[in-house]
Amino acid sequence: MTTSFSDKMPFSEWCDKAKGDLEELKNFRTNLEYASVIPVSYSHQNGQSFLDRIKEQYPHLLDGVLIDKFLRKQDLGNPPMFEYEEYGKVDPMVWRFIFLLGRIVEHLGQLDGLSICEIGPGNGILFKIITDAYPDVRYTMIDLEGPMWFLQKNVEYYGRESNVKKYLGCQEVMSETYQGDDFDMVLSECAYNECYLETQKVYMEKILNRSARGRILCSDSLWTTNNRDEPHWDHKEIFDNIQHTNKEIVEDGDTGQAIFWHEEE
Repeated sequence: MTTSFSDKMPFSEWCDKAKGDLEELKNFRTNLEYASVIPVSYSHQNGQSFLDRIKEQYPHLLDGVLIDKFLRKQDLGNPPMFEYEEYGKVDPMVWRFIFLLGRIVEHLGQLDGLSICEIGPGNGILFKIITDAYPDVRYTMIDLEGPMWFLQKNVEYYGRESNVKKYLGCQEVMSETYQGDDFDMVLSECAYNECYLETQKVYMEKILNRSARGRILCSDSLWTTNNRDEPHWDHKEIFDNIQHTNKEIVEDGDTGQAIFWHEEE
């Protein structure tokens, strides 16, 4: 069965053909099929905007020791990189995810020792940034089977295999044999938002409503942009189906609506 509109795009077919191909791995961040679903680059200006916001809101994330970790091993897949004063050449996506780490901690608290589930982790940049700052977190990754290979190769390149508790394919989550898991936190950068209604309901029951806190980024325009009309929840319906009482919708600049929730303190 297909779980989201990404399943039916050329992206999935390309990933299935390219996985295991080390030559494709060298430049996958520049591949148009891959980029049609997983954001692989920003412009220099986008990166500068996120860097400026980090300086203003989360300057501690630019601490010497920490920023050195963030800027290591960012070149797998040959991403576009640009010069930034003081920092040299940087993949602008890295600035986006450093900023996101600051936003997550601001709304949901410190991440030390947490079990985290990320739905649709892409090439794992957020995973790297989080484990740079919190090396004792335990991660579960959920993604389509095709792109999972590229994610695993990134994790190996980062040297963070020990931080990954489990890789779960979408089909496995949807199966009757998978009963769900309890997590300290669940994260998703639009991937949950892209799922069809049946998938959203299963993930809500097995993962989201069993997670103590979380952040789900939604962009309802993804559906109209991709000319999709399958049944699905928009961000307001996702919000309404999250059973936690401590929840809020935060406008996340040009990226969409971020839903945060957490348990009573």
